[in-house]
Amino acid sequence: LSELQKYVEQLSKPTYCVTCGKKMTSFCNSHVVPQFILKEIAECGMIYYGQSLHKENEFFPTKTGIKNAFTFKLICKDCDKRLFSNYEMPEVITDFDNFSYEKKKLVLLEMAIKTHLSHINTKLKMHNLEVAVNPEMVGIMEMLKQPTTFQIDISEHFDYLHSLSKFR
Repeated sequence: LSELQKYVEQLSKPTYCVTCGKKMTSFCNSHVVPQFILKEIAECGMIYYGQSLHKENEFFPTKTGIKNAFTFKLICKDCDKRLFSNYEMPEVITDFDNFSYEKKKLVLLEMAIKTHLSHINTKLKMHNLEVAVNPEMVGIMEMLKQPTTFQIDISEHFDYLHSLSKFR
């Protein structure tokens, strides 16, 4: 399973930042849940995932350190800083009610963008897991010129992200 996970990670790693298009070899470890929140809910530096409430699962980790919790690697560090500067500050939690309407909209927009990037990352990994374990079916779909459901989902998330860009 460990080898399969590494292979899927390798297949899923893009060669460019999905937000700015810059060619990349190393990506930002971008957190969906800001680290300042993760630090508050961590237990001895570890975050426990929801599936840990069920039985231990070897393929999906049930706990991880703060550094790797709720992360995706699709964007460069510059885009992570530029796109999510409003969302990843403690004041978002403590002072949200005092923000202007425009600032509130901006924070919520950044949350939406980050969530969609995370979903793209998950769908990309699921597609590549399908490629790794069932290449014949993927080959048949390609031969028939039919996208897989994961490819359709990824495309729809990108379409949504492009529609959000007009609000920035």
